[in-house]
Amino acid sequence: MQELAAHNERKAEVFVLSAVAGMTFEQIANALSVSVRTVQRDYEFAHAFLVSRDVRGAEP
Repeated sequence: MQELAAHNERKAEVFVLSAVAGMTFEQIANALSVSVRTVQRDYEFAHAFLVSRDVRGAEP
């Protein structure tokens, strides 16, 4: 998560607010003053970023 935050803090925040805090995309958009579509894109990017790091980290 730190690597993602270093890359883009808002994308990391969106992911945490959704995955950990359980906020909806609409709630996150309102809290961050961005569009719901921006939150969707940020979440998709963050998820793919974290998955790609986990996959690479699991390789021998």
